[in-house]
Amino acid sequence: MARSSRKGSRSAGARSSRPNPNGALSSPPAPPDDRTEPTVAAVPAPRRRMSTLRRILIGVAAMALVAILALAVYLYIVVQKTLPTTSGTINLPGLSAPVTVTRDVYGVPHITAANVKDLYTAQGYVHAQDHLFQMFYYRQLGEGRLGEAFGPSAAQADIFLRTVGMRRAAETETKALSPKARSYLEAYAKGVNAFIHTHQDSLPLEFTLAGLKMEDWQPVDSIAFAKVMAWNLSRNWDTELINADVRAKLGPDRTAQLFPDYPAEGPFIVPGQSLGSDTPPVAGRPPDENPHSITHAIEAFNRDVRPWLPETGMSGLGSNNWVVDGTKSATGKPLLSNDPHLGVQNPSIWYQIHLSTSDGKYDVAGFGFTAFPGIVTGHNQNIAWGVTNTEGDVEDLFIEKLDPTGHPGQYLTPDGWQPMQLITETIQVRGDAPITHTVRITRHGPILSDALTAISSTIGTTIKEPLALQWTAAQPGHIYEAALALQMASNWQEFRAALAKWSVPGQNFVYADRQGNIGYQMTGDQPVRKKGDGKAPVPGWTGEYDWTGNVPYDDLPRLYNPPDHFIATANNKNYGPGYKYPIEAEWAPPWRISRITEMLKAKDKLSVDDYKQMLMDTHSPMAKKMAPMLANLKPTDAKGQDAVKMLQGWDGNLSADSVPASIYKVTVQRAISETFYDDLGQDLFQEYAGSNSVAVNRSFELLLDRPDDPFWDRTGTPQKEKRDDILLTSLNSAMTDLTSALGDDMTGWTWGKSHTVTPSHPFGSQPGVGGIFNLPTKPFGGDVTTVSIGEYNLLDPFGMITYQSYRMILDTSDWTKSLSIFVGGESGQPFAKHWGDQFSAWQQGDFDPMLYTPQQVDANKDGVLMLVP
Repeated sequence: MARSSRKGSRSAGARSSRPNPNGALSSPPAPPDDRTEPTVAAVPAPRRRMSTLRRILIGVAAMALVAILALAVYLYIVVQKTLPTTSGTINLPGLSAPVTVTRDVYGVPHITAANVKDLYTAQGYVHAQDHLFQMFYYRQLGEGRLGEAFGPSAAQADIFLRTVGMRRAAETETKALSPKARSYLEAYAKGVNAFIHTHQDSLPLEFTLAGLKMEDWQPVDSIAFAKVMAWNLSRNWDTELINADVRAKLGPDRTAQLFPDYPAEGPFIVPGQSLGSDTPPVAGRPPDENPHSITHAIEAFNRDVRPWLPETGMSGLGSNNWVVDGTKSATGKPLLSNDPHLGVQNPSIWYQIHLSTSDGKYDVAGFGFTAFPGIVTGHNQNIAWGVTNTEGDVEDLFIEKLDPTGHPGQYLTPDGWQPMQLITETIQVRGDAPITHTVRITRHGPILSDALTAISSTIGTTIKEPLALQWTAAQPGHIYEAALALQMASNWQEFRAALAKWSVPGQNFVYADRQGNIGYQMTGDQPVRKKGDGKAPVPGWTGEYDWTGNVPYDDLPRLYNPPDHFIATANNKNYGPGYKYPIEAEWAPPWRISRITEMLKAKDKLSVDDYKQMLMDTHSPMAKKMAPMLANLKPTDAKGQDAVKMLQGWDGNLSADSVPASIYKVTVQRAISETFYDDLGQDLFQEYAGSNSVAVNRSFELLLDRPDDPFWDRTGTPQKEKRDDILLTSLNSAMTDLTSALGDDMTGWTWGKSHTVTPSHPFGSQPGVGGIFNLPTKPFGGDVTTVSIGEYNLLDPFGMITYQSYRMILDTSDWTKSLSIFVGGESGQPFAKHWGDQFSAWQQGDFDPMLYTPQQVDANKDGVLMLVP
C-alpha cells in the first residue's frame, strides 16, 4: 500500500462519495401493459421471464447482503480482537512488582509503578496497546525499510532515507548511552515486546489488511525515532537548493526579496543580548548547474519522499509557547501554555500520559511520543515546561570536488585527496526486486545528490555537482539522557543542567515553577561556520566554509524572571543585536509573536480563560495590513463592489465563519501567482510556492509596501502593472473562483467552507478502507500567519497541512486545574472508544482536564489494569 500524499489538501480516501444526482429523479420500470388481450402465447411468457429475472436479482441482492454482513461480522471480530484490554490482570514478564494502569474517561493512562524501570516497561506495553502500527511505521521510516512493507512506491523514499542515514546515526548514539539510560530504554522495549509476543494473532487492523509482521522493538528504534523527529524539525537543505536555482535565474538581489531576512528591529525572544558583535555573513556561491536540474530533484523529493514523512508541511512547522509570572496571572502563580504546530495526521503523533512511582519521587504528566519512553512536554510535581522549534539552520550542503580519472573514489579536502567511505545498501522491496544503492560519505556527510539523482531519474534529472549534507543530528548526541533528566528536575538550575545535553532538534523551552519563577532556555547544537550564512551550497574542498563546532550551551540565549513578567516564543529570532555568535536560522516572521505579545500586554492579569482565547486566536497581522488596500480598490462589477464593502473596516480575523476572510484569502492566493509566476517560470514557481508558504507569504507581504516594485509588472503584457493593478485583477478572479466553488450567495462564502482539516492515516487513500482510517473533514479558521495556525499548500489550496497538534495550559497554582486537548484521540486503532474522540472538541476550542492527583484520577477512572510479574 502506498502512503497517502499530503502535499495537497487532503487524501483521496477522505473525500466523501457523492450520490448520483439523477438517482432521485429516476422512474421505476414501467409495468406490463395489462390492456393487451391475454393469450396463451403472448401474455404468460413475459411474466415468467420477469419473475425469473426478479428472482435472480433478489438472489444476487441477498447474497450480496449476506457477503456484506459476513464481512462486517469478520471485521468486527478482527477489530474487537485488536482493541486493548483496559481492565483486569495481565502477566507482564520483566516487572519487579505489580504496576497499576488506570485509564480515565478521556482515555489517558495513569501508570503507577514501584520504580522507574517498571514504569517504563508498563509504558512500552501501553504504547503498543494503542499505537503499535504507528511504532511500526516510525521504525520502517527511520531504518529506510518502507519499501519492504509497502512496495515499490515507497522504495524511492528508502534510497533517500538510507543516504541521510538516520539509522546509522542512531546506532552510533545508542552505543554511547549511559548505563542508566540504556537500562530504561531496554525496559521500555521489554514492555513493547511483551505485547507483541502475546498478540501475534490480534495485531492492529493495519497489520491484518496489509499482511505485515512486527519485529521485536530495540532501544535503537527509540533513538532512531528521535532522529526522524530531528529531521522533520531541521532546516534547510531544500531551501538551499531552491535558493540556488532562484539566484541563478533572478540574481542575488531579487532572490533576497523572495527569501526575506528576519526584521532587524525584532521582536526577539531575548532582546539585546550584548555578548559581542555580529559577524557579517558571507554568502557562498551556488553550484554550477542547469537551473532546472535542482528544481526537478526537489520535485522528485516532494513526490516520492516527503509524503512518507510524519510532517509534510515543512514551512509551517513551528509552535507557540508563553508563560506569565504570578504578577500577571489571575491565580497569583505562573501560567504556561504550549501548542506545537506539526503536520496533519491521524493518529496523532502525540500520546498523553501520566507516569508516577509509588515513592512519589517521579510524577510527570503531559505529552510524549509512542516509540519514546517518558514525556517531552508537561509538568512534574515542581516545574512545568513547553517547547517550540528554534528554526536553526543545522543543515548545510557542500559541493565536493571529485576526480574520477586521477583519483577514483576520492574527494578533495584541504589536506589533499581522501577516500570516500562507501556503504552498500540493499533495499528489499515488497513484490519487486531488491534495489542496491551505494552511499558515498565525505567528511561533511553523505553525498545527498546521489539520492536526489536516483529518485528523480524518471524525469531525467542529474545533479552534476556532488552535494554532501552536513547535519547536526548525524553526530551522536544525548537526547534521551536530556529528556530523562528534564523530567526529574525540580528547579531552574536542574532544568538548565538537564537541557545542556539536549542536542537535536533545537528547541525553545519556556519554564515555570511552583515557587513563582519563569524562564527561557534555547537548546540544541547550533553550528558555528568559519564563513558563509548557510543559505546556498558552498565549496567543500577549501575548508573555508567548514563548521568549527557548536555554540557553547552557556552562551545560548536564556532569560530568568524578566522585568516584563512574561516570556513568549513563536519560532521568532532568539537573540537581539550584539549577540556574539552568528546563529543562522529560518525564523518565522513576526506575525504570531507580535499578536501573542499584543494579547499578553492587553491585560494586567491573565486567566486560564484568557489563555484559551489566545490559543484559538485567528487575527492575522498580514490580513489587517492588506485589508485597507483591498478596500480601496475600484471593481466595476456589483459582486466585486460588494466584496470591497465587506473588507472596509474588517479587522483581519480569519475565523471559520468569516466571509471577508474567504475573499481575502482567495485574492491573496491569486495575487501570489499573478506576482511571482511569470518571473520564476512554471517549474521554479511550483517548487518555491510548494515548499515554503511562509517565505512566499512574507515576501508578498513586504512587497505590498513597494507598489512600484518590478515584481508587480507582468512580463507578458505591454503595460506596466503596479500593485493595485494586480490586486484588482486578483480580486476579480477571486470573485469568479468563489462563485464557481460556493455559489452566487456571498453570505455563504465562509472561510471554513474552503479551509478544512482532514487528519489522514497512512492508509487513508486506499480504496475501500481509507474512510475507516481518516477522521472526518472539518472547517477551521486561521492560516500560516495566525496564532491558531492553519497552513495549507499554496499549490493545492485550502486544505490544512499544519495545525496545533495539541493545546496545553499548565497552572502551577494547582496542577489539577491544568487543561489539554489534542487532535484525534488517545487510541491509534479504528473503532476503539478513544479513536478520534477529541477531534470535535479540539476543533471547537474546548479542553479536557489534565487529571493528576490520585483522588482526581480515581473519581474519573474508566478502567484499571493490573500488570503483574
